[in-house]
Amino acid sequence: MKDIEKIKEELKAFGKKHKACEEGLEVIKGTNLTELFANISPYINWCRNSKEKSIEFNSIFGNDLVIEDGVLLCNCSNEKAIEIPDSVTSIERNAFQNCTNLTSIVIPNSVTAIGRYAFFYCNKLKTIEIPNSVTSIGEFAFSNCSKLKTIVIPNSVTSIGNDAFSDCSELTSIIMSNSVTSIGKSVFKNCNKLKTIELPNSITSIGDFAFYNCGKLTSATIPNSVTSIGICAFYDCVELKSIKLPNSVTSIGHSTFEGCRGLTSITIPNSVTSIGEFAFNSCTNLTSVTIPNSVTSIGDFAFRSCKGLTSIELPNSVTSIGDNAFYKCNPNLKVIRN
Repeated sequence: MKDIEKIKEELKAFGKKHKACEEGLEVIKGTNLTELFANISPYINWCRNSKEKSIEFNSIFGNDLVIEDGVLLCNCSNEKAIEIPDSVTSIERNAFQNCTNLTSIVIPNSVTAIGRYAFFYCNKLKTIEIPNSVTSIGEFAFSNCSKLKTIVIPNSVTSIGNDAFSDCSELTSIIMSNSVTSIGKSVFKNCNKLKTIELPNSITSIGDFAFYNCGKLTSATIPNSVTSIGICAFYDCVELKSIKLPNSVTSIGHSTFEGCRGLTSITIPNSVTSIGEFAFNSCTNLTSVTIPNSVTSIGDFAFRSCKGLTSIELPNSVTSIGDNAFYKCNPNLKVIRN
């Protein structure tokens, strides 16, 4: 690899030639490659918006992977299939971001971490095998990988960052290991071909918007280990027909099941004390709801537009019912106190 000062000179000449992005030439700084790539992320994205610029940018780094001290900093290769050498221990943030030609990649067992936005918008990447050495997957790591169809998360992974697989529109299958303890915010948001999901017993929480707009999801298995389900977690899962809430869940949050038109019945477990605003809003085919004695509050518009409901029994434990909790429901709906 060239001397760092030589690389910076060539990058500045390249930027001047093409009238660099809004951040300009000021971001081209650092005493080593790690510092340099920590600064030039917007510069790289600007380069990759043009095939010609991208090729010229990559040539500065020898059309190869840029690696320093075991960290893969950037894919400056024009290759469609890449095998990462086993000298690499982590894949840095943005390393393969917007590599729209990448179709396959082999990650060695030496890699322990996949950084934020590492494979963001690699929209031709169809398969990827995450090795058992990886312990963390960063935010947006595989977001917008629109050709990715299956993903296996190995036993070594303990954390999955927010939006890690959001907008993977072709994703149909996820296998998740017992090491994962939480599903982060928007992790599978807009994965609208995902049909089923079985969460391992290690999961304790499901984040906000986790399965938002997963329009083909028909069933979800939630283990007894889960204590909290975030707001809008299953929002607009329009084909969700079956979901069993475990006795470990203590509350149903804002809009958790809003727009789940496929749901016909729901049994709320004895552990739940509150049903949030818009929790079941527009569940138009919901005909049966069982509310236990543990529930003390029902939020505003909680069952709004649940037109299939003809009767609902509210236990005496419910002391707070929000405005319009049953707004636009069946006009003949009978709310029975017991």
